[in-house]
Order: sequence, then C-alpha cells, then structure tokens
Amino acid sequence: AASHNFLGGAMKKSILLLIFALSVQYISDFMFLYQANAGTWSIAGINDYLYCVSYFLMAITLIHIGQMSIKIKNGSI
Repeated sequence: AASHNFLGGAMKKSILLLIFALSVQYISDFMFLYQANAGTWSIAGINDYLYCVSYFLMAITLIHIGQMSIKIKNGSI
C-alpha cells in the first residue's frame, strides 16, 4: 500500500514479472534435482530448455526494472 501511494504502482508489473521469473527458475531447479536424483537427467533435455527460458525471463525482468528506475529517477512517473 505504501509503494502504491508513493509511486502510484509503477513497479507492479516489474515485481510481478520478477516473481514469475523466480517461479520458473524454481521449477527448473526442482526438475533438475529430481531428474539428477532419479538418474534420468541428460544433456540438452527439457530441463536445459527451461533453464534457458528462466534466464531469459530474468534478463527481461532486470531490463524492465532498470528502465522503470530510470523513469522514476527522471521524474517522468
């Protein structure tokens, strides 16, 4: 509530994107540990694809947060 009053909810999309990216990272880590424990992990499997997607989402999130912080710093929001 305090951040909504202070910034008008400007970072809401960024924070939701961050939570989503961290959730995908968690799923990737869980899947890797499960497959490694079961002995079914292999190179270039679906788990590597999920890691690629999670790192891409994290990069997009960091870019978005950076752009929003620049806008807030310049006072355009």
